[in-house]
Amino acid sequence: MIDARLVRPWIAPFALALVPTLLALRFGGYHPRHAGWAILLLCAWACVELTRGRFSALRSVGGVASVTMVVLALWTTASIAWVDVSRHDAWTEAMRATGYAAAFLLGGVVLASARSYARFAMLTGVGIALVGLASLARMLGDAPLEGFVAGRLDWPIGYAPGMAGMSLFAMFLLLGVSVASEQRWLARRHALDLAASGLALGGAGMCAAIALLAQSRGTVPAVLVGIVVALVATPRRSTWLLRLGAIVLALVAVLHKLTAPFQTQFDLRQAPFTEGADAGALLRGAESAAHGAALATVLVAVALVAIGAALVPLGGWVTHRVGELEARAGVALAVPLAIVVVAIVATTLLVGGGRTWISDQWDGCVHPPERVNDPGSGTSYFANAGTGRCDYYSVALRSVPKHPLLGLGAGNFRGEYVRERSTAEEPRVVHSLPLQLLAELGIVGAALGVAVLSCVVLAARRFVRSGPSRDATFAGAIGALGYWTAHASIDWLWQLPATSLPALALAGGLVACVSAQQRQIRASTAAPFAAAALLVCVALVLPVAMADSALRRARDPKLQESNRAAAITAARDAQSYDPTWADPAITEGTLQFAAGRRDLAADAGRRAVRLEPRSWSVQYRASGLIGLDDTAEGLAAFQAARRLNPQLPADVTEDDDAEQDSGTDPDALQNPDT
Repeated sequence: MIDARLVRPWIAPFALALVPTLLALRFGGYHPRHAGWAILLLCAWACVELTRGRFSALRSVGGVASVTMVVLALWTTASIAWVDVSRHDAWTEAMRATGYAAAFLLGGVVLASARSYARFAMLTGVGIALVGLASLARMLGDAPLEGFVAGRLDWPIGYAPGMAGMSLFAMFLLLGVSVASEQRWLARRHALDLAASGLALGGAGMCAAIALLAQSRGTVPAVLVGIVVALVATPRRSTWLLRLGAIVLALVAVLHKLTAPFQTQFDLRQAPFTEGADAGALLRGAESAAHGAALATVLVAVALVAIGAALVPLGGWVTHRVGELEARAGVALAVPLAIVVVAIVATTLLVGGGRTWISDQWDGCVHPPERVNDPGSGTSYFANAGTGRCDYYSVALRSVPKHPLLGLGAGNFRGEYVRERSTAEEPRVVHSLPLQLLAELGIVGAALGVAVLSCVVLAARRFVRSGPSRDATFAGAIGALGYWTAHASIDWLWQLPATSLPALALAGGLVACVSAQQRQIRASTAAPFAAAALLVCVALVLPVAMADSALRRARDPKLQESNRAAAITAARDAQSYDPTWADPAITEGTLQFAAGRRDLAADAGRRAVRLEPRSWSVQYRASGLIGLDDTAEGLAAFQAARRLNPQLPADVTEDDDAEQDSGTDPDALQNPDT
C-alpha cells in the first residue's frame, strides 16, 4: 500500500500543473470554449482557499502582489464599458485576466512552501515534456506533416512561437530540477536522485530540440535573458553551465536533422511554381525529414539522460573544487559569468555572419514588407527578416496620447491598428504584453502590471540573497520566469493560457514563499466575499465559453450540410449567450442566405452592424448580407468599413460580391485573418 502521507503533499501541485498541460493539448487554451472551463475551475478553487483564509498578509510582498493582480483583472473587466470596437473581445480578455489572477492567487496558497513550489516546478516541466512527446509521436505517425505549418512545428498549441515558448519555459524548469537532484545526491547518495538528474536533463534537451523545430526568432533574445537570470539565481552555476553546454552540443550534433523539416516543406510548397518539380518525391522527402527530426530529438533526449547521470558525480567533484569560491562570491560571480555567456553568443553571431543577421532583423522590423508572414527563405525561418512588430509597437504607442488613462479597451488593438498601420497585416494583439497593457488598459493598467512585476523581482532578489544552500529548482523557476517575461514582451504569449498559467502560478508562489506567514481569516468573514467572487467569475466566464462553443457547432461544415436548421439554431444560441458578439449574427446570416432566405440574412447582417458599428470587419462582412435586401444600405456598410480600414479597395467588384455573399464557406467569412 502507498502511504497516503507521501501522496497527499503532491495532490495540489499536481492538480495545478495538470491544468496548463491539458490546455496545451487544446490549442494552448486560446479559444474560450477550451480555456473557460479551466478558468472556472481555478476560480472555484481560489474561492475555496479564500474561505480557508490561506493568503499572505496584505502588507507583505505576496499580499500586495495578489491584491494588485486582482485589481488588474477587475480593471480589465471594467474596460468592457469603454471599448472602442468590440465588447466581446474585451470580455474574452477579461476572462483570461480573471484566470491568471486565480492562478496567481493559487500559486500563493498551494506553492507557499519551498517543497510544494519545487514539486510544482518539476511537475510543470514534466507535463510540458509529455506534450512534447505527444508531438514527436505525431511526427513518427502516418501523417508526420500535420503538426507543421509552413515548415514550423506548432502542434498542439497551434502557434509555432507559442510552442517554442512553452518548450523553452520547461527547459529552464528541468535544468533547475537536474541541478537540484544533484544537490540531493551529494547529500544522501541515493540512486533515485541520480536517475532524476539524468531524466530531467534529457527532458530539458528534448524541449530545446522541439523549440528548434518550432523556429521562433523571438526566442533568441528571450533565451539570453533567461540564461542571465538563471545564472544570477542558481547556487551551483558551474554545474548548471555544464548541463546547458551539454544541451547545446547535443543540438549542434543533430542541427541538420532539426532544420531539415523546414527546408523540405519549403521546397514542397514551392513545387506548384517550380517547373519540373516532382511533388510526390518532395512530399516523401518532407515526411522523411519529419521522421528524421523526431528520431534525432529522441536520440538527443536519450543521450542527455546518460550524460545527466554522469554529470552528477562530476558535479560533486566540481563542487569540491570551486564550491567554496562560488559560495564566497555569491551573486558577484554570476554577473561576470552572465557577461561571458552573452559575450560568447554575441561573438559567435557577429563572427559567423550574425552581424548581417542582426542588421537584417532590424531593417525588416523598421521597414517591414507589406506581407510579413510569408517565409522568404528556404533554409530556416531564422533567416527571414520580415516582421511587423515595430509597426505594431509604433501604433500602440501612438494610441496612448488619445486614451492615456483608460486605453483602447482590452482586446481592442486591432481596430486601432487597421486605421493607422503601415503594413497589410491585421494582428488582433500588440505582440507585447507591456505595450498591450499600456495601449489597451492605459496608464492605470500599465502601472498595475509594473507593480506586479516589481513584487516578483523583489521576491526573486530575496531568494537570491538567501544564501548558497537555496534550492536550485527555485533558481530554474526564476530563470523560466525571466525567459517568459522577455518572450511575452515581444510576442502574444499572454493569450495562450498553456504558457502563461504556469508562469503566473510560479510568480504567485515565489512572492508567497518570501512573504510573511499565511494568516487565517475566519470562514464566516471570508465566505460572503468568496461566494460573490465565484458568482462574478461564473457570470464573466460561462457566457463567453458557451457562446464560443455554440458558434463552433454552427460553423461545423458537417452540421451545415446535414442539418442547416440546427446550425442556425446553434448560431442563435451563441448570440443569446453573448449578446455583445456580432460573429453569431454574421454566421446566421450566411446560413440563412444559403437556405435561400435573403430577407432573414439581411436582418442578421443589420443586427451584426448594430452590435459592433466600429468594427471594419463586421461592417465589411455584413455589407454583402445587407445588400441582399437593400443595395444602398449594403454599400453604405461597405463604405463605413472602408473608413475604418483605409486599405480596403475603393469599390467592390463582382467577384468580391460573389465571395462575400457565398454561403458555401461560412467559417472563412468569420475569420478574415485566414
